Amino acid sequence: PSELLPQAQAAEPTKDNPVLFEARGEANAGTLKYYLSILGIYATTYQSVNVIYPAELRLVAPSSISTVWNTNETDNGNTRTTNWIIKTGDRTAALLQNDLQSIYFELINSNEYPPEGSKISIRASETKQVTYADPNDFVHYYEWVPFSKPETAGANPCGGVTCKNWWEAYNLAKDKTMQDPRSTNPNDKLTGYLATITSEEEQKTLYG
Repeated sequence: PSELLPQAQAAEPTKDNPVLFEARGEANAGTLKYYLSILGIYATTYQSVNVIYPAELRLVAPSSISTVWNTNETDNGNTRTTNWIIKTGDRTAALLQNDLQSIYFELINSNEYPPEGSKISIRASETKQVTYADPNDFVHYYEWVPFSKPETAGANPCGGVTCKNWWEAYNLAKDKTMQDPRSTNPNDKLTGYLATITSEEEQKTLYG
């Protein structure tokens, strides 16, 4: 039970798998904790981080994290999800690496370990994205796109920044793709769509 496998499938960081890491278990004064070693980060700046981990664990972060990131945590049954959204501006890759290596995971109950083969998944994004794992452990990814009223939106309001009506938001969502994190095949893509909130936990994850 001292080892927990990370989710780090690429040989080097890529846009769709931007954080490579190792998770290691260490016993300290009889308490088992899991620490992260960051091996590589793809981009230069970030605005959000999503961490999914076994429900038997608790993510512990120093107080410095809350000065930079808005955080929320949800319990999804078999897993927990912690989302960080930048409060202002961007976070450099070097600072993000420090942030991730400042946290650790500990057992909620000292005699309850994550099941064999459990994984910690980390996804960082250059935009403000949120991850939610539903009760069936299916992971959903959300990206916030601001809304502008027609009279203030200006020309080409969607343009990756704002949308002034439902159809523009619908078409922008359809144009979004990302590598399917469940697959190592770069041709396996997830296609975007407008989200419909269907549970209280999903609402809490997105809006705190």
